[in-house]
Amino acid sequence: MNKSKFSTLDFLEQLKHEVEKIIAFNIRQDVFSEEFLCQNKRHFEYVLAQSRKNPMFVLLKPTLDEYINQLKIKLGSNYEKLRSLFHKYETSNELKDRRIKIYKYHPNIDIEYFKEINNIEKAYWFGLLLADGSITIHKKNRNKILSVEVNIKDGIIIKNLIHAIGFDPKYVKYYKRTSYKKNGQRSIRRIFRIRFTNDEFIENMISHGFVLGSKAEKIRFPRLKEPEYQLACILGFFDGDGSHVGTPTLYSKSCDFLKDIVKILKELGYDTQPTFEVKHRIQMNKDTGAKIDMYYLGIGGEIFNDMLDFYPYSLPRKRKRYLVGEALKEKRRKHWLKYLSKFKKEKKFLFTKEELGELRKNLSYEKIALLHNEKFGIKISLHTVRYWCSNWNIIKKD
Repeated sequence: MNKSKFSTLDFLEQLKHEVEKIIAFNIRQDVFSEEFLCQNKRHFEYVLAQSRKNPMFVLLKPTLDEYINQLKIKLGSNYEKLRSLFHKYETSNELKDRRIKIYKYHPNIDIEYFKEINNIEKAYWFGLLLADGSITIHKKNRNKILSVEVNIKDGIIIKNLIHAIGFDPKYVKYYKRTSYKKNGQRSIRRIFRIRFTNDEFIENMISHGFVLGSKAEKIRFPRLKEPEYQLACILGFFDGDGSHVGTPTLYSKSCDFLKDIVKILKELGYDTQPTFEVKHRIQMNKDTGAKIDMYYLGIGGEIFNDMLDFYPYSLPRKRKRYLVGEALKEKRRKHWLKYLSKFKKEKKFLFTKEELGELRKNLSYEKIALLHNEKFGIKISLHTVRYWCSNWNIIKKD
């Protein structure tokens, strides 16, 4: 439908003029912005400048709604004198809910990436962002900002993430951060960071439970439809805030988050795992020396192996497989035999007095020595067999 253009410049100038007529005095632009339009004090000046530079510049629908609501509060019933002006502007222009500036810098970005977490890759990245990402509010324009920071040794994470969401690589930033510990020792952190603002992308994350602002103590595990999505999300979080310390272990300041994971793993059938216990410890900040409440959860090798199977593109340096089941038993047996082989001479003989007595009824010293090696993996001499027979008064002629 063709519309008769009513420019934003004409609309704003007429709006200010009409409001001044109603209240019977002139208004400064900054006052008009803050008190009558519910915007920051530079807003009116900015949109006038944009309208003069670009005659096609159009206000967003949410911004226009904020104008209307604030003018109704300030002017009361006198707002009715402005209704026709707003109607003319709305019917003359194609108003949009948002101005997607992000495509100017990231033409390939998928702003609907997290609209649904409907595959393993998205689940993995959401888990990683729960660990290494943050959403903050810009102090001036109040835009929501997503930031992700990783140590340079894990730069492959940033490379894979920006490929997944379509972020332009040239906007990846490198920083060297220097801090000083309590004892005066200098500490240097080298990191890669990506940072951008887009309401739709970020609101989709929030809809899945991502916390706005300081999140470490508040996060909860998202609701995901499929078991493989849940395991991939846990793996993503592990790549951000997990480590291999005998068993794969997750760390978080949120006890409830780790309890959510325990519940999910038990629902998935891993309820025989004996290490499902959220533990607490006081951790010292390396730089400031401040005490931090930290919770941790060991998830076991079987679960970790399954997570690696579901998502093969996680952080390479943390892709460590664990021996479980019969393979683990065999390794432990070999380790135990190796340990036993290091015993002192008097500890090398592993038959008990009763066992040796029974064996001597039918076997020679030589055959007992061979049987000892076959059973325990430890070679002994005939002299050793003779020694223990004599020591325990076991007598039989060969």
